[in-house]
Amino acid sequence: MKSCSRSFICLAMLAALGFGQAAHMSQVHTHHVRVVTQPTAASKRMRVAASPILSTDAAIQKRTVSPKHRVLPVPATTIKRVPKKSSREPFSWTEQWYPMSSTRALRQLQPNALTLLNKNLVAWRSPDGWRVAQDRCPHRGAPLSYGRLEVNGSLTCSLHGWQFTSDGGVSYLPTLGGCGGCPAKLRMHPSQVCEHGLLWVWGETADADSDAEARAFAQPLPNAHLPPPECVVTEWTLYRMPITFAALTENLLDDAHGLHAHHGIPGLDRSLARPAEAVVSGESGAGAAWHTWCNVSGTISQTDSASSTVWCNSYNFFAPIASSNRFGDHFRAESFCVPSRADETLFISASFETPAPGGGGELLRHLQRANPFFTAMMHRIGTSVVCQDSILCEADGIDEMRGERWTGERTRGGLTKSDGAVVRLRNYMRMHGAPLTPSRADVRQWEPRQELSVWHMHTRDCPSCRRAHSDAKATAKVLLLVGVAAAATNHVDAAVWLLVVAEMSRGVSRWFETFHVQFRK
Repeated sequence: MKSCSRSFICLAMLAALGFGQAAHMSQVHTHHVRVVTQPTAASKRMRVAASPILSTDAAIQKRTVSPKHRVLPVPATTIKRVPKKSSREPFSWTEQWYPMSSTRALRQLQPNALTLLNKNLVAWRSPDGWRVAQDRCPHRGAPLSYGRLEVNGSLTCSLHGWQFTSDGGVSYLPTLGGCGGCPAKLRMHPSQVCEHGLLWVWGETADADSDAEARAFAQPLPNAHLPPPECVVTEWTLYRMPITFAALTENLLDDAHGLHAHHGIPGLDRSLARPAEAVVSGESGAGAAWHTWCNVSGTISQTDSASSTVWCNSYNFFAPIASSNRFGDHFRAESFCVPSRADETLFISASFETPAPGGGGELLRHLQRANPFFTAMMHRIGTSVVCQDSILCEADGIDEMRGERWTGERTRGGLTKSDGAVVRLRNYMRMHGAPLTPSRADVRQWEPRQELSVWHMHTRDCPSCRRAHSDAKATAKVLLLVGVAAAATNHVDAAVWLLVVAEMSRGVSRWFETFHVQFRK
């Protein structure tokens, strides 16, 4: 059997780089977590005591107060579609905090375009910290994300040169030679940066020092479940997935799809799949404090010995946007789902090892920080996982936007006990409504995709991948010119070699632009 450290390196490489989206739910690498080392009658029957979350994290226990469960097989017939009446609490999707990006990925010297709840926003770094406003100049509505930052930190509109301070007020009008007491202001969104380096944005506008801003900052960030920053193994990575918010959150609770959907990705092979011997799911809380989970466990028998190993995975969703997947006692993949548009969701993820990264985790963390191209290659592998999930989940998401029933609900026997947490999440969404619901007339028909834009989904937002893409394109151009020059001087062998390498560099640059839809047989 492979060692636990080797398994974690492969898990971590994919977890925070797109594996968190789907392959989090695979059971192959997490099977090696040793919980029971000797076979007993109790372990064979899988009577493993488990809390709603397979963790002793104090911050999480405060958010989830539920009785302990015995991990025993649960018949599919016990899954009910009707939610508890106790879950009916007032809830607003706009009066929430949303993580939009890691500050390491944002451009420091120019405005950054963001999208939240179908609103176009602009983020910039001012002398007072990061600020966020609606992406429209109050003068003539020009997008401020096409503007520039002045030396003094003011945000300047590129259309007429209006300049704005960190609180949204006008600081300079070129046509007046000053501000002239102009009362116009940007529509600001409260924002803050947490200890993990994520930029959080409030879903509603609020003027500086107003009661609305005070109410926003009085509400805590939904990140109490995250381990400390020093436990990070792979940094926060962002993907723009062309699927609905509900489709993405449901996929993160699906423990069974990883090895099958992503067969062929390094470390994932469907022949390694093992059936779960015990599945238990449940829910607790209500409204913005609602939580659902699915705990999965089973036994792997070793052919070279009489011993057995029990693997335990826990898949959790904390309303309104947090997903936390735990593999044993130490390895965790944390992520947030942010509704940007009706058919697009931001997926922000990172992997952690608690109480501190081991040797493999430390090596992976240092390699990412020391070599941007290594980081870019890891991100691109993760993007393949994200693209495959987007393709496979898109159809059900489109049905949901039309208000149609879930495919599993339309089919007799179409749900299994592994779908327990997903069904509970569907009930929660039906009760509180999806963050963004377009009119049925605006929902497009589903069509098979041949390719997805990796540039739009990830590369343009990632400094490491942008650099790898531009370096590969520049290298291809230089090698092409040198190869032509070599051919002109009758150095045929050198010219052929240079042209081949130039074409390989072009292929690398295109790899960071497009994903061609394919699933290995």
